[in-house]
Amino acid sequence: MTLEERLALAATVYENTTEAIFVTDAQTNIISINASFTSVTGYTEDQALGKTPKQLLSSGYHDAQFFHEFWTSLEENGTWQGEMWNKHSDSRIFPVWQSITAVKDSQGHTIQYVSIFHDISQCKSSEHVFRYRANYDALTDLPNRNLFQDRMALAIRQARRTGKPFALLLMDLDRFKWINDTLGHKAGDTVLKTVAQRLSRSIRNSDTVARLGGDEFTVILPELAQKSDAKVVAEKIFTAFAEPVDIDGNEVSISASFGIAIYPTDGEDSDTLQKNADNAMYFAKESGRNRYYYFTPELLAEEDRRITLINHMRKAIEQDEFSIVYLPVIDISNNQITGAEALIRWQQPELGIVSPYEFIPLAEESRLIQPISNWILKRIAQDMRDWQDSGLKPIQISINQSATQFSLGACDEEWKMIFAEHNISLSDISVEITEAVFMEKGNQSTDMLSKMQSMGIQVTLDDFGTGYSSLSHLKRFPVDIIKIDREFISDITSDTSAALLVETIITLAEKMQIKVIAEGVETEQQLSFLQQHQCRYVQGYYFSKPLLVDELKSYFLAH
Repeated sequence: MTLEERLALAATVYENTTEAIFVTDAQTNIISINASFTSVTGYTEDQALGKTPKQLLSSGYHDAQFFHEFWTSLEENGTWQGEMWNKHSDSRIFPVWQSITAVKDSQGHTIQYVSIFHDISQCKSSEHVFRYRANYDALTDLPNRNLFQDRMALAIRQARRTGKPFALLLMDLDRFKWINDTLGHKAGDTVLKTVAQRLSRSIRNSDTVARLGGDEFTVILPELAQKSDAKVVAEKIFTAFAEPVDIDGNEVSISASFGIAIYPTDGEDSDTLQKNADNAMYFAKESGRNRYYYFTPELLAEEDRRITLINHMRKAIEQDEFSIVYLPVIDISNNQITGAEALIRWQQPELGIVSPYEFIPLAEESRLIQPISNWILKRIAQDMRDWQDSGLKPIQISINQSATQFSLGACDEEWKMIFAEHNISLSDISVEITEAVFMEKGNQSTDMLSKMQSMGIQVTLDDFGTGYSSLSHLKRFPVDIIKIDREFISDITSDTSAALLVETIITLAEKMQIKVIAEGVETEQQLSFLQQHQCRYVQGYYFSKPLLVDELKSYFLAH
């Protein structure tokens, strides 16, 4: 190819390439542009020639340090390339990927600069969307776990530099699963978005609210004047949550449990702070929900005990540490035992007696509840078999079941199989649940309990009168028996309101053909009140404490 042909080809490429090209002299005055330069920047040849890139394209986006590094590279290496923001002829700012080469003469003096660039706006837009999706929660638009970790690292660096503490608040919504299961995921999403908005309104501009996933949120409060400042924010959040959420015309109440950890006293790194805030939140939930706890060393000691108990529970079944006791149900019309509530007990060799109020929630949390539940059922079935083989008249045994146990398996099939193996009639069994099963498991629990009823098992609603329980629920849920909570029984002889409530429950339940058992009867005065108001069935220490199965046999024969 001749020189003329090569020059013609270069000219063709120069004019037809999609890359914008301009050439300047040594003083950076533009002396040539191609057609793509006009397409990309909007500047024509008449507007561009004789102007410098700074006069024509400067966006004001880059600082002096940027241009110092830019010219250093050109002077030392003869080239520079990178991302630059230019100004269009219509004054908008747009990003380009640009390369500049210094053209030198035979003596090494720069005589021209050649610049080639292309618009990367679309790529930057896609990059922005990608970064947003990687760092923000799609439902609430709050920072997600990824960005939260960055903000935590920033808060720690800032606290180390300034010497000022910061707080980490970890929050779970109370009974959120019930909202999802009962009202649907759309309602759950509405609640989550509302929570995000209320949290954002409750904090300072310098604070960070993030959604870590599910119904778990967190708040970072940097530069606190004192530790108690976190309490102010927590109280503002509780106030914001006091207003119900409107879901398709229905008002739904929301609440949350918080754990608060303070840097640096409760941890000097992100993982430790999160762990300690989580421990504090756990105890807030265990203490009744809708409250907050600061992390303390005492909570850490309780956490150590939790871990110890969970580890011991893993071995408790095989080492035969559990036992079953039975609290008799008495028919006060004839003082005969008609049934008994089965209760689990744990005598741990190193720790002594561990209360079921302590270890059952831990068993549920650690998912050890399933093997423990199966052990309970098999032991009860064996006790009932031994009872009947002794020639004693069958009595109804009630067995407690939690919301977690309903989540872990097909209760109806498990119970049917276990009691069939011991030739026990399912009509002699009652499944005893609290209002939490209905409120947390929704239709799932209703369907399961209906199946168990169809098999002959009766359904007992425990602790009636507390929490969300109401007589209106008895029309919606499959319930054969209700137990009036001991809290009301203990007050019936001293509190007019408690007495009226108990009387009302007995009367209405009778009209609905639902059996009533009064729990926690301890005095003759309480018994007399219940007799006067035709409550036929009771249980409590006035008659008997919980008994081992052989003790129950003796008690039965003596009465």
